[in-house]
Amino acid sequence: MGVYSADLIDSMEEAVQAYLAGIDTRLEGKNVTTTMRIGSPGEVLYQHFAERPADLVVMTSHGRSGVRRAALGSVTDRLLQVPAPVLAIRAGETAGNLVKQARSA
Repeated sequence: MGVYSADLIDSMEEAVQAYLAGIDTRLEGKNVTTTMRIGSPGEVLYQHFAERPADLVVMTSHGRSGVRRAALGSVTDRLLQVPAPVLAIRAGETAGNLVKQARSA
């Protein structure tokens, strides 16, 4: 985070808080907790689930491989180490496609 100005970080935090407030509103009445953390996504998420175990982690994955995966790292790979089941869905998949795939399997 040292390469960003304090003003830019403040602006990003405000945008995230506004986004999370919208999520809370859309899911009103549900048991939802939102949290904002700053850092490397794989490490921050791993630490979060180590502190607050989950029954299931659902996430999307870009499905990168080879050099791109080595250069960018893999958040999904890091989260496969948390003590909870992880359901990784390729980015862009729809619920309808997933149901069709499950039925045909």
